[in-house]
Amino acid sequence: MDASDAADAVLPDAPLQTPVPPAPLQGSVVKEPSLLPAITATATIVAASPLQADDVGFVDDDEDLPLPPLPRPRRAALRAESCIAIKTILAIIGVVLIITHLAILPGSLSAASRAVCLAVTYAEVAVALLCLERILRGDPGTIKRTPATTRPMPRRVADALRRYPTADAVVGCGNNVVDPVLGSYCVRCCVWRPPRSKAHHCSQCQRCVVDFDHHCGFYGRCIAGGRTSGNVPFFFAIIATGYAAFFSTLVFLILALSSFDDPG
Repeated sequence: MDASDAADAVLPDAPLQTPVPPAPLQGSVVKEPSLLPAITATATIVAASPLQADDVGFVDDDEDLPLPPLPRPRRAALRAESCIAIKTILAIIGVVLIITHLAILPGSLSAASRAVCLAVTYAEVAVALLCLERILRGDPGTIKRTPATTRPMPRRVADALRRYPTADAVVGCGNNVVDPVLGSYCVRCCVWRPPRSKAHHCSQCQRCVVDFDHHCGFYGRCIAGGRTSGNVPFFFAIIATGYAAFFSTLVFLILALSSFDDPG
């Protein structure tokens, strides 16, 4: 008998160990409780995502949390777009005025007709300039930071601000927070946007705007609002004024040319 046979004779066979099934995790749902040894194959672990768990709560001690600076707009691009709009509209106004004054030269129309032409033309110019000023300098409906629009603060936004107190933006906060009563909380502007208001964060102006329609690349401004709010009324008014100026100038020019053809 060699050494290996002697060792086998001395040591008895070890009993087989029955595998112990892992205990189900807290909060898990077992589809087949009778098959616990195969729990890893038959159990579905149900867990809420961190964002969903954080979205449902708000913090009470957020008064001492300083908000990060607002995102910086693309000022150079916006300024360039506004300059194009100003130059284009002023050029159109100049052309309309020149044509109108040429059409009412002495001897072309009667004094009353010339007065009507000038009144209509300068009224259109005044409306166009007013609309241009309101589009460029008016408030389209930007949601400003106030205690009413920034509070209550969602928990995950407050946690991100505490985690990175010197950051220029809310870091690692994920998507916007949606609440059925308060609306949606923009994690870039740190403001609540009213529910059912079609509010949107403009990527060019870097602001949240109520009743957002579109960002106009011609004027370099957000176009937003309703029939009596924002700059939407001025946006459509200046378009209508442009059509009116075109047709009125065309009529004045036709009348002036016909008067030259008819000496009587």
